[in-house]
Amino acid sequence: PPEAPRIFPLLLPCLESLSLKGNLLGLAGFRGLAEALRAGHGSFLRSLDLERTGLNKEGLETICEAITQTPLQHLETLNLSQNDLSNSGMSVLCHVLSVTSLPHLRVLLLRDCGFGSAEMHSVAQVLEEGRLPKLESLDLEGNEW
Repeated sequence: PPEAPRIFPLLLPCLESLSLKGNLLGLAGFRGLAEALRAGHGSFLRSLDLERTGLNKEGLETICEAITQTPLQHLETLNLSQNDLSNSGMSVLCHVLSVTSLPHLRVLLLRDCGFGSAEMHSVAQVLEEGRLPKLESLDLEGNEW
């Protein structure tokens, strides 16, 4: 939505949880969210729900770049479920799946994202390397092995 760059900076600073579930944001919406995160407006977020928002590789790249530049220090739950991230989305996501970018991530929801065996291997590698030491729950339901 065109108003995203104006709305997200106003909303995020006072929120611990943001659910945009089911709202098709489009690239402009993801860019607006990324700009707000990059500016540090999401510093208190504990939960970010982007399920069924139309997130694709380009939108994910935008969000992940912002998180890399300005880590979400308090984020505990990240939901990217029911978005088509099959086209190299996991390789983009794996760059932020680390203690540096998401030090307190406990729950990662990736249901029905179109992932195959290569993507599952990438997730396993992140876990094997201990890059998310606080992760307690990983939901990969509905993806192809």
